[in-house]
Amino acid sequence: MIDDGDQLRDFLTAADAEAVDAVLGGQPPAGGAKADRTVRLRALLSVLDTPVTIDPSSRSTLIDVTMARVLRAGGETLRLSVEEHADDELSVLDAEALDAYVAAGYRASRTPAALRPRAERIDAMVRLVGETPLPAVGPSAALVERTLAAINRAAAARPAAMPAFRPSGGFRLADLVSVAAVLMIGTSIAWPVMSAVRSQTRHAACAAGLGGIASAMGVYAGDYGDALPMATASLGGSTWWDVGKAPERSNSANLFTLAKNDYATVRDLACAGNPKALKRCSDTTQDWGCLDEVSYSYYVMFGRERPTWRGSPQTVVLADRSPVVLRASRGETIYDMENSPNHGGRGQWALRADGSTAWLPTPMHGSDNIWLPKGIEDALRDAKARIAGHVRDQVRAGTLNPNATVTGTITIRGNEIPASEDDSLVGP
Repeated sequence: MIDDGDQLRDFLTAADAEAVDAVLGGQPPAGGAKADRTVRLRALLSVLDTPVTIDPSSRSTLIDVTMARVLRAGGETLRLSVEEHADDELSVLDAEALDAYVAAGYRASRTPAALRPRAERIDAMVRLVGETPLPAVGPSAALVERTLAAINRAAAARPAAMPAFRPSGGFRLADLVSVAAVLMIGTSIAWPVMSAVRSQTRHAACAAGLGGIASAMGVYAGDYGDALPMATASLGGSTWWDVGKAPERSNSANLFTLAKNDYATVRDLACAGNPKALKRCSDTTQDWGCLDEVSYSYYVMFGRERPTWRGSPQTVVLADRSPVVLRASRGETIYDMENSPNHGGRGQWALRADGSTAWLPTPMHGSDNIWLPKGIEDALRDAKARIAGHVRDQVRAGTLNPNATVTGTITIRGNEIPASEDDSLVGP
């Protein structure tokens, strides 16, 4: 070290540096002043090999004296160091990585990819602490405990550092991104749940509504000898989906008899799955105004044979509105296995002649399609069989793709009638 006035500069002189190089390089002793520096350096280094023997009885005294000197000599330095680093904290990304690491059950591999490198470094530090062997119980353990106790006493004696003041004002970009992520995740979870709840509510409301209609029909049948509601005794021939025209041409007018004669209200005949359902009308109204206002398709009562209340459980007398009638009345292509639009195409509620209700996931009630009369069902079945046989022949001959779709053609004019009282045909 060089004495520069009142200040010591802590580096070797050129002569001392040459002596260190000579000793460390294993060079033989030199003569003159360099030899003197070399001898002194060798004597200084030999002190490192001096064995240190401490009397066990004075070990605790040595610890206390050492800690007292350290605290007295470095107290000011420690205080300044603590004040200098009082505001130190994890960066935003490190804090998020630590939170993600803890939330993932202390497994860095399960943290988000963007934070995984930082989480892996945190995991390495945790494993370093966990894998470090503890000292054996004995003098070494006692030494550690006494040292830590002395450090704790010294830390408790120092005044607590005041928390750093951070002015408020505005959101950080990370805060905004976090809020947006929470809202997006919450919406993605809540929206399907809310949709399912609304769907189940409509489903239950429709079932309850159908039960109310069944009660009204039971009262009507008790007054009219087990007969189902009828507005007119006319037979088939005209189009029965002409809603609102005349009772002789509208099958829905037969069902509306329940509301017209106060066995039910028009609201009772409205399904929650039909947004255009009629829910209020005058006392002189005899039918719905148009096909879109009708919520339920009623058994076509224009045939010579009609079912009676408390009759066959195989006959469906009322169901959610028919998609076949809706398409046919608009001149669109008909799909015989399509479900009612009242429940988003998932199925339809059906009321049977014995007063029981059933949920049908398809329009088939047993072997009977409730949207079609028996004659059209048989013709469609035969047409599909012929087409399927023709397709098989072409596939075997290699002239047709084996994945070709088998379809049949359906034509509904709106003047069809059930083949018998056991043939379920509902409309409109």
